[in-house]
This record gives sequence, C-alpha cells and structure tokens, in this order.
Amino acid sequence: MPVTRLYGFVDREDEMRALNDAWSARPGLVIVYGRRRVGKTRLLIEWINSLGSGVRVAYYQAVPARHEVNLRGLARALEASLGVHGLSRASFEEADALLNLALRDVGDVALVIDEFTYWVRSAPRVVGELQRFADHVLPGTKALLVLAGSLVGVMHRDVLGGGAPLYGRSLRRIRLGGLG
Repeated sequence: MPVTRLYGFVDREDEMRALNDAWSARPGLVIVYGRRRVGKTRLLIEWINSLGSGVRVAYYQAVPARHEVNLRGLARALEASLGVHGLSRASFEEADALLNLALRDVGDVALVIDEFTYWVRSAPRVVGELQRFADHVLPGTKALLVLAGSLVGVMHRDVLGGGAPLYGRSLRRIRLGGLG
C-alpha cells in the first residue's frame, strides 16, 4: 500500500525502535495507544515507510460504524495488499481460513488497524475475533498485527485490561504521549 511520506517527523525514536524490535520478533501483535492528536497515525505511516519495498502492508483506518462495514473495509485492504480474492465476501471464519493460507505464503506482512477503538466501541465482538486470529493464524506467519487507538479508556478496558480477550498477547504496548 503506498503511503504518502510526511515531512518533519521528530522525537519518536524510542517508539520507532519499539516497532522495529517487534517487527524483528514477529509474528506478533503490537498495541499503540494514546490520546487524540499525539501522532499515532503519523508514527505508523513513518514506520510503514521505513519497512522497505519487500514488505506487504495492509493498512486500514477503522470508522465508527457497524462491524460489517469495518470488516469489509479491512478485507478490501487485505485483498489489495496480499492479492487474496474473496475476503470481502467471506464470513469471519472463512476469512480466517483464507488469511491463514495467504499469510503463510506471502512472506513479510504488516497488518495495521488504525483507530481500532472506533471499531471496538461500535462492535465489541471484534476483540474476541482478533483473539482467535492472534492465537490460531498469526503464529504460523511472518506477520505483525498493529492495533492503534485514541480512546484510551476503551483500550484499557477492552484491549489491554486483565479481562480483555487480547490481554497478554502483545509483543509490545506503546503508549504515545505528547511531544515536548
């Protein structure tokens, strides 16, 4: 996925290093969170651009909409990046099977879901579905799944918290603070 290069990116060396360390340790999951307007999307775009041309990137920015809307949007991003057809028409279980096959064959893949908390807030079941993906599909791949979100309370309660389905499954948790 071509992502526009932005200029003037400064003071995120630690976070870039954490993303690169997770990339080196893949497969796995990374959680990036912090309040609005601190640079999460910018960090992810800069990191994606640093990966090089041999890496396939599927980037999807979730929207505050029904589960099916976000699932189709993510499926289209995956289809475009991985060259897999039929994901946008598949059920979650069928998509899991297709992704399982595709991710094992394509090599290095970065899967980035930005504004993930919008999706969680409108369809909490997505976290459980991603738990199944993280447990059963991701380990057999060379992929890194990055979930980013601005709604810090939602991230703590539904993604990072002790009772959350993804609790304890991330290689890295990056809390992005303001610059300065």
